[in-house]
Amino acid sequence: MPSGSELKLGQVKRVSALNILELRRNLVRILFIHRSLADVERCLHELKKARFTVNSDVVMTPEQFAERLRSGIYDVVMAEYPSPDWQETQELYLLRQMKKDIPLIFLVSSMKRETVAKLILKGAADRIEMESIGHLPVAVHRAVAEGVLRGQRDRAERDLATSKKETALSAQADWRRFFSCVVLTVLFVCRRSILARPRSSPDGLRSNARCSS
Repeated sequence: MPSGSELKLGQVKRVSALNILELRRNLVRILFIHRSLADVERCLHELKKARFTVNSDVVMTPEQFAERLRSGIYDVVMAEYPSPDWQETQELYLLRQMKKDIPLIFLVSSMKRETVAKLILKGAADRIEMESIGHLPVAVHRAVAEGVLRGQRDRAERDLATSKKETALSAQADWRRFFSCVVLTVLFVCRRSILARPRSSPDGLRSNARCSS
């Protein structure tokens, strides 16, 4: 019967295989943060032209965003930047706060290189200018692929940490058993040594006492 760790490892492998299969099929689940449905449709059109199969939802406020993250599974977040409903890179903050490792691509009208660098440093996967929307499929594919690889790496690190912990606990248990055996052996030898000593009889003790007197 397989152990718990073997079952867990099997589940991880199945999840990883499923992610890779979805990546090969260009299946992508996108959560848009945008006020313009026309711009969202332009994004979807470009992705479908590139043979992506897209499942998408659209939100506008931080509250709606958080609710969708709690109830759904997404491969990519695409956010309008800047947006009057959001403060700076609040989307990245919420993703970290909710412990969601989902790549975020900002959709912008135009942007200085300094601003782009700032967004990337803060954790954005990419930024796409709406005037160059044809670059979106490449950015999405790269972000999803990196997300899959990152997830596999994180799972491998967790499995390695668990394995090390189990090995350490097993070594401790082996040492306790060895120490117990040593103690029991010492006690057994001491007991046999005590029992093997010759005992003086009462008559012998009296005889020795007379001789000494």
